[in-house]
Amino acid sequence: MSRLLNAVALLASEEGKIQAHHPLFPELKELTWGGSAFAVVLGMVIWKGHPIAKKALNDRTQKIADAINAAEAMRSAAEAAVADLQTKLGNAESEAARIIAEAHTQSGALKTQLHEQSVAEIAEYRTRTASELAAAKDRVIADLNAEITALTVSLAEKVVRRTLDASTQNALVDDAIVAMGATR
Repeated sequence: MSRLLNAVALLASEEGKIQAHHPLFPELKELTWGGSAFAVVLGMVIWKGHPIAKKALNDRTQKIADAINAAEAMRSAAEAAVADLQTKLGNAESEAARIIAEAHTQSGALKTQLHEQSVAEIAEYRTRTASELAAAKDRVIADLNAEITALTVSLAEKVVRRTLDASTQNALVDDAIVAMGATR
């Protein structure tokens, strides 16, 4: 490294004297080469970089536009879903009111039907009970008549035996036989 510094120092001393430059204004040769190099680099950046930058900006703009369109579509879909749900809610409320009204109507009809059925069953039960009571009454009366008849016959038989003599009894039996023969 020290050799390099020595070579630079030697070259500088061979040219003669070293002139100091103005700190704000470079030499014309440096300004020309530096400006030309800057113009070439700037031209390359503009020539190659501008389309890339333009494409990147267009892609970003398109991406943002797509995101906005997607957001608007999602918002529209959400608003449609809200409207649909509100419609369904309104339909559900009206359906619930209709079902409740129908249930009240059916319960009233069922109440009336059950009342009529109960009245009919009570009337049928009363009729059946009255006919059973009449039949029981007829049986009791028939049984009483039979018992009274049996007792009357038994009593009459006892009275007749005590009051009838043998000849009257034979005459009554013969009359009864003749009467039976005549009815046949």
